[in-house]
Order: sequence, then structure tokens, then C-alpha cells
Amino acid sequence: MQNPVKTLLLPLLLAISATSCTHNNGDIGFWFGTWQVDQILLDGVPDSAYTQHNMFFQFQTAYFKIVMAEPHNATTTGLSYCEVHDDQLLVNFNFTSDAIGAQYDPPKQSHLLRGLDLKTGQPVWNYFNYRHNGRNLTLTTFNRPDSIVTIRYYSVNGKKQLRRDTVAVPYKTIEFQLHKR
Repeated sequence: MQNPVKTLLLPLLLAISATSCTHNNGDIGFWFGTWQVDQILLDGVPDSAYTQHNMFFQFQTAYFKIVMAEPHNATTTGLSYCEVHDDQLLVNFNFTSDAIGAQYDPPKQSHLLRGLDLKTGQPVWNYFNYRHNGRNLTLTTFNRPDSIVTIRYYSVNGKKQLRRDTVAVPYKTIEFQLHKR
């Protein structure tokens, strides 16, 4: 007969170790973790469409992810690369992959850009100035282009197709007000 303490303790320890949080060499100071977006300002005006407070920014090492919590436990995500320099955060959603899908696109509700600058032909970076005080963070975009070229892959009869569109950038500044979760 097995020892009942071992029988109960082993699954408990496994459950704790499987669900505990780790930085996995991704500790990047105060940035690390999940931040909830409390408000979005578009050219200084509150975004009236953002009422659910369901957007989260996540940081670990050089990766930045936006998660949109949708009804019925569904999520929409956008994965990107980020760099922090002095008081600036640079975010690039221009990953490519052989997989068809929009996993690298920022959610539309974020108003962030993915594509090529129409004037330079270079990948668009989302530039932010940031301010933080403990558990609160403000990110404000700057240096946004006037228009971009979006490149989208989609599937037609199982074959990958490429589509390019020119898109005007509607807002010169976007401010995100966030708090640490």
C-alpha cells in the first residue's frame, strides 16, 4: 500500500510547479509581466470604442504581445519584437512566418501599425515615449508615418497568396494608459 501523504503531496507539488510564474531569463525590470490598458487616447481624445478594458500588453525579454480578452474565453493576440532605449520603447510587428494567419498582426483596436512605410519602403516600427511610476505606465506613440503599405498573406484553395494595400494612418499620436496586473 502506498503512503497517502506521498500520494497527495506529489500531485500537489507538480501542480504548483506547472502553474508558477518564472522569468525564464526574461527579466527586463519593471516592464516584465502583464499590463492592462485602462484608456486609449487618439490624438488626445479618448477612444470611445475602447470600453471593455480587455486589452493587455505582455513583456518578456525582447518580446511584446498584445492580448485581447474576447467573450467566451477567446483571445486575439499580436506578437512583436521590442527594444527599450533610455525613455523610448520600439515595437515591430513585422514578423514573417510560413504559417498563414494573423498571429503577428496587432489587434485592430490597438491602432498600432504593421507594414512598410510608403515613403521609405522600410518596415514600420511603433515608437513610444514612456513614463512610469510603480504600477502605472503611459506609452505615447511618435514618429508615425502618413501612410503604410500592408502586406497580408491569405489562403486561396490551399495556396498562400500575397496582398499589398496602401493604408492612410489616421492618428498621429496614440496614448495608452496602463496598470500592472
